[in-house]
Amino acid sequence: MVNSTLTMLPPKPGSLSTCLLRNTQALEERRREEAAAASREERIAQAITRFTGSMTFVYIHLAFYGV
Repeated sequence: MVNSTLTMLPPKPGSLSTCLLRNTQALEERRREEAAAASREERIAQAITRFTGSMTFVYIHLAFYGV
């Protein structure tokens, strides 16, 4: 799974040590579990945060406040 917020592609699994690969997979699984267990309020807050951190938000503000 490639996260769209990454600035670089992750290294290929074969180039990682066994321990690092296991830890990375454990972190990915934990993130999936936390996302699945998130409350509605947490999901809404994440959506707002994702939008306000986007360039679309910046462009809307530039257009709105620039006029």
